[in-house]
Amino acid sequence: MKSPFKPGKVPVAKARKALSHWGKLSQSLGLAVSVALLFASCIDRSNPFDPINTSPVAASDIRAANAAQLNNLLAVVSGFGVYLNAYSNRYAADSAVNAASSQRNAATRTTNQATVNRNDSIELKNAKQPIPDSLHEKSNQALLDTLAAYGPYDDLDSHLSELQLQSARVADFLTNVNARNAPLVVYPAALVTSTLLPFVQDSIAFVAWRQKGISANAAVAEANVSMRIYNSVRDSSNDSVLAYNELIRYRRSTQIRPMITSADSLKSGTASANAGDTLNLGSGSFSVDLRFGHSGTAQNPIVMRGYPGMSTVLRAGVTNAGVVNGSVMVISAQSNIRFEGIVFRGAGVSAVKLESGSGNVVFRNCRFDSSGLWGLEVVDSQVDMQDCLIVSNGGGIRATAVPTSGLQIQLVNVLVAWNKGNGLETVSPLGNITNCTFANNAGDGIRVISPLRTITIANTICYANVGNGLFREATTSNQDGFNVTQSDVFGNVAGDWNLANMDTTRVNSLVKSNLNDDPQFIDPQSLNYEVMAGSKLDTYAKTGPFPIVIGYRPK
Repeated sequence: MKSPFKPGKVPVAKARKALSHWGKLSQSLGLAVSVALLFASCIDRSNPFDPINTSPVAASDIRAANAAQLNNLLAVVSGFGVYLNAYSNRYAADSAVNAASSQRNAATRTTNQATVNRNDSIELKNAKQPIPDSLHEKSNQALLDTLAAYGPYDDLDSHLSELQLQSARVADFLTNVNARNAPLVVYPAALVTSTLLPFVQDSIAFVAWRQKGISANAAVAEANVSMRIYNSVRDSSNDSVLAYNELIRYRRSTQIRPMITSADSLKSGTASANAGDTLNLGSGSFSVDLRFGHSGTAQNPIVMRGYPGMSTVLRAGVTNAGVVNGSVMVISAQSNIRFEGIVFRGAGVSAVKLESGSGNVVFRNCRFDSSGLWGLEVVDSQVDMQDCLIVSNGGGIRATAVPTSGLQIQLVNVLVAWNKGNGLETVSPLGNITNCTFANNAGDGIRVISPLRTITIANTICYANVGNGLFREATTSNQDGFNVTQSDVFGNVAGDWNLANMDTTRVNSLVKSNLNDDPQFIDPQSLNYEVMAGSKLDTYAKTGPFPIVIGYRPK
């Protein structure tokens, strides 16, 4: 700017005007500088690239300052390695179990083929052998073990989700640090990649283990389908072997004990039979009203054996007027008598009645049906029944006893179904009921009256009875004498449990310690009370909590 004091003549007024203008300009410049300095004093100088900062912070220093927080985030990944090791160990253990099963199955297949060849040879020799004592029985074939499922590895997906969430947290942390310090790059791309690499690797490993389990289970399912087909063929073959062996044993027995083929011969045979005698019955229907004249002994019981295939049927006789007589058979004060493979049918009252302290009367693979009162009536006597059917009678079984007697009933693998009254009715019982099924009866499944003695019910099904599944007379007496364990009580019309007057805690314990699941029978209308494959009871029988069969199974 030109000075107003340059040499030369200047009028006084003009000079004064110039001086005044310069003073005003000076004041304005001074104010502007003062404002600029004040503004500069308020600026944030944390940015290392601000020119006023002569010593910028290095990226390594920022990483060091954030190292502890980042390490805390990264520390979590080591825990997922522990999970992966656990999956590896569990998968290896599952693989070892199935490898052992596969090895056993290979041996079983070889053994079964040898059994088939041997059975063919036995059948050929028996066909040429006229002497019954020289006949040989066939052997059963073994079933293959189904392979076990891998897992379940239910926690794998949750751990994978946790891992992915933690990976996102680490990535966000690195991104935020870089954003705060821009344009300085604290964590370069290569460092970010290497930092996140363990998370990526573990995520890939989790997904791989999940897919490995899925593939392994698909292979197991496919193998088990073929094994079920194989086992089904073996089951059919074994049924044929069972029937064949029954016939062979029967033929051996008839060599020294001729076959009874008429009702009169049977009546005289039971009246005169002594300890150790065996009565072999022929095939067909016999109208009888049987009584025994003697008892057997524990070592040498009297045995009555039906013709193989349940083809011996004993019926109550009919009067000339067409009236059905009383029982097919009454055993009174006799003991140690055994019945095998016989059908007791169509009595006017109870098909079979035991009375007056009869003891150790045994029924194996027998059937009681179509009688007017009870299939089996037990009065102050002891009975042992196994692998039997009691169906379509007025009632299934009735057992009464004097409370002070030691006589008891024992039922194992018995089906009691489609009776018009109660399945089992007991008065002062002492008994054990195991692996039985009481189903579709018009009364209660099991009705306990006067529960003064102990009755134990285990592994038993009470299903779809019109009355109660389990009924106990309303009394506070002998509550510990009513024991029900590992049984299934389901779908009974009047109610599954009727335990009036029992202690509430005791009732709750009984109900909770047993099952309440649909047994899913294959075909109850046709008396096929096997549970369907894959049903809850089928799964329970195979896997547990410990493998156990509940309910009747045909033999």
